Amino acid sequence: MNILLIGILTLAPTLSDATMTLFKVERGTCMDGTPAAYYFRPSSTKSTTWQISLEGGGACYDQETCTSRSKGALGSSKNYKPTLEAEKWMSASSTANPDFYDANTVYVPYCSSDTHRGQQNTTSALTWGFYFSGHLNLVAIVNDIKQKQPEAWNNMKQMLLTGGSAGGIGTIYNADWLGTVLPPSASIKAAPLGGWFFPGNYADQVKKGRSWSPPSLFPDFANHTASDHRLQYVFINSLWKPFLSPTCIAHQKQGEEYHCSTAHVAYHFVHTPMYIMENMYDTNQISAQGGLPRNQFNSDEGKRYIQYFGIGMRNSTFVLKKGDGIFLSSCLDHTSGLHVGGSTTINGKLSGQILGDWFFDRANPSVVLRDTCDATNNDLPCNPTCDGLGPSPSGGTCGKELEKDCPTSDYPTPGKCDQCAKAHESELKQASCTVRSVVAACQGRTL
Repeated sequence: MNILLIGILTLAPTLSDATMTLFKVERGTCMDGTPAAYYFRPSSTKSTTWQISLEGGGACYDQETCTSRSKGALGSSKNYKPTLEAEKWMSASSTANPDFYDANTVYVPYCSSDTHRGQQNTTSALTWGFYFSGHLNLVAIVNDIKQKQPEAWNNMKQMLLTGGSAGGIGTIYNADWLGTVLPPSASIKAAPLGGWFFPGNYADQVKKGRSWSPPSLFPDFANHTASDHRLQYVFINSLWKPFLSPTCIAHQKQGEEYHCSTAHVAYHFVHTPMYIMENMYDTNQISAQGGLPRNQFNSDEGKRYIQYFGIGMRNSTFVLKKGDGIFLSSCLDHTSGLHVGGSTTINGKLSGQILGDWFFDRANPSVVLRDTCDATNNDLPCNPTCDGLGPSPSGGTCGKELEKDCPTSDYPTPGKCDQCAKAHESELKQASCTVRSVVAACQGRTL
């Protein structure tokens, strides 16, 4: 981004300018019962702009996964470092982050495993002894900031709530609440990154009367069956007690309030202005959530599932509220390439650049950008500035060269294949191999 404030010369920040300091909040609770926490860096020029960023990092809803997460930084604050040097949209560098480098910046580490939405503040055998209180943690953090930074908080004019992945989900669900506790002089906007969990309006789900539903899981899709997600959503809502829009809940049938736990439904009840940054073919949703193995991305069935997911994402995000914006790139990735510091472009524009234009109400910004190349690319990823499927690694010149240089019989595992491929980089390049296609081919080799 090359937007500069005219007439102001901004020097590179010193270490003290760039460092964020840790504060622990006794009334907030990580999964294991340790205090919730946040990092804060005040503006060096008493800016009236604020930014709160929610960390991402998945979620859990089974005992084994939750137990594992509770022992690390995603479930406990006991090993949080006292300071943090932030990057990208939290950077204090005017070069890397020209629009928000001097904002009062808050970073909320993710230790609740509930996409920053939980209100489960008691433990029991039903929660496996864990807390899921991400929303309540944010409430406690904001209250703590008000007490510790009263002058800067009360002088606030603008607030940006943002975050990636689980933090992006938390952004969608917490934005309206945050707007109710800001000073009367302040306005709020929200910018979720990779937070559209999940799209809806999938043809197979609509046939079952479930237009609200996330996409079918890959194993069901491959068997021509529409996954029924209802019981899972009921269970998660019981486990986390997630914070949901009262207006959204009021519009659902009794017993179907869990519909509001999908972005496809919840978004339309959010009043806060929103700028959505999303990769059309989100690999986390396709693979980690949907169950398509990465080594099958280039298979015929894998491609059909990727097509299916992307069509749903386009449909789900098509209708926006007035004043909202979107950057929907035809990329096969989760959050990479997007937000401040990202390199993915649509029509020569970066999502981070448009975010600044939209947030600060600059003249005539193009805030709705969607890739349209999919229509002529068989509904598959096609943005040339980011990851796509690439050539199939299992056949053609590239596949033959990889098998010649690194035969499966001698290099049967992904690790051994990768080491061999690095040693034959020049030969593979001559065979039109890309890094991504070789990595995918090596990942297809199993023990």
